Amino acid sequence: MVQVVTKSIAFCLVLLISLHSPPTVAQKLEPLDCSSLLTIDEYIEQATSFVGEKAYFLALTSINCAIEVDATRGDLYVMRGFLWLRVGFLDEAEADLTYALEIDPEQEEGNLLLSNVYFYRGDYHLALSLVNQLISDKPDSAYYHRLRGQIWKKLQNETKSLASFQQAVTVGGPHDGQSYAELGFAYQYFGYQALADENLALALDAQPTVVYQYLMLSEEAIVRRDSDDALENLDKAQQLSPTLWYIYSLRASIYGERGEYEKAKLECENIIDVEPNNPEGFVCRGLIALYTDELREALSNFEQALALDEENIPAHRGRALALAKLKQDLDSALQDINKAIDAEPFNPAAYQTRSIIFIEMGKRNEAIEDLEMVLKLTGGAAANPDILNLIDGLEQLTLEGGGSA
Repeated sequence: MVQVVTKSIAFCLVLLISLHSPPTVAQKLEPLDCSSLLTIDEYIEQATSFVGEKAYFLALTSINCAIEVDATRGDLYVMRGFLWLRVGFLDEAEADLTYALEIDPEQEEGNLLLSNVYFYRGDYHLALSLVNQLISDKPDSAYYHRLRGQIWKKLQNETKSLASFQQAVTVGGPHDGQSYAELGFAYQYFGYQALADENLALALDAQPTVVYQYLMLSEEAIVRRDSDDALENLDKAQQLSPTLWYIYSLRASIYGERGEYEKAKLECENIIDVEPNNPEGFVCRGLIALYTDELREALSNFEQALALDEENIPAHRGRALALAKLKQDLDSALQDINKAIDAEPFNPAAYQTRSIIFIEMGKRNEAIEDLEMVLKLTGGAAANPDILNLIDGLEQLTLEGGGSA
C-alpha cells in the first residue's frame, strides 16, 4: 500500500512553540555520526542514494543528521517517517509523521504515509479517515480511490469496496492497468469470478507490465517483514503472469525465512521447470540447502548456477558461505565474497558471510569490522543482539591472544 517517495518534499516549515517536542532518534539506530557536516540538501541527496541501494538504515542516519542541522523542518520528519515505514517500524513512523502533521496538518505526503501506518497496523477506520480527506482534496487520484477500496475490502464492505475500485477505473482511464487489476481482484475476493477474469484481462491489455507493480509491493512487504502481505501480492502477480520465474524466487525466499523448506524447494523447482537454463533456479535451490545445512547440496547448486552465469553474484555469495561452513577452500570463498561485496556494497548478508570466513581464517579484527558493518546496515546493536554478542566475544579473544592468526 505504501507509495514510494522518490523526491525531496518541498516544504519549508516553521516550528510553533505550542507543538510537542520532536521525536528522538530510536534506540534501534546506531549513534549518529554527522561529522561530515553536510548541508541539509546534501544529507537528503545522500539518503536518496542510500534508498536507491535499499540501504534504508543508512538513509535513516542521513536524515537524522539533516534533522540535527535543522530540527524545525517538517519535511525531514516525513522523510524519516517514510523510511521507518519502509523497514516496518510502525511506532517510529507514526511518531515522526504525527509530529510533521502538527507542523502542517494539510501536507499530503504525511497524511498518505500515516494512513499507510494505520492500514498496516490494522487500524482501518483511522486509515479510512485520512484517505477520505486525501480524496476530498484530490478527487482525481485513482491511487487514493484504490487505497479506499483496499480499506473497505479489509472491513468486509463489498458495496463500498467495489464502488471505490470502480471509481479508480473511471478516474484512471483506459491505460490504468493497476486500477483494472485491483477491481478484478476485488471481484474475485467477493465471489464474482467472471467479472474478475474480465477486469484482469483488461488490466493486461491496458498495461502489460502491471505484474511488476505487485512484485514491487511484495518486495516492499518483505523488507518490512510482512510475509503474509508479500505472499498475497505474489499470488496476484502470478494470476497476471503465471510462469514469471521471479515470482517463484521471491516466494521461495519467503518460505525459507519462515522455515517452510519443502514449500521453498517446490518454488525453486518451479523456476527450473519454466526456465531450465536460468541460473536463479539453482541459486534458489542452493540457498534453501544452506537453510537446511545440506552444505554439499548447496555447493553443487551454486556451482551449477555459476556454470550457467559465471558473474552471478548471489551464486558467488552462496558458494562463499557454503565453503565457509564446510571449512574448506577458504581462499576461494574469500574471493567469491569479495566479488559479491564489490557488486553489492550495502548487502549485510555479504559482510556477515565474509565475517564467518575471516573467523575461520583466524582474522578476528577483520571479522569484527565486517560485523560492525552489518550492524550499521541493519539498524544497530539493539536490533541485532546476537551480532553484538559475537563482536564482544571476538574482541575478548583478541585482547587475550591477538587479532589475527
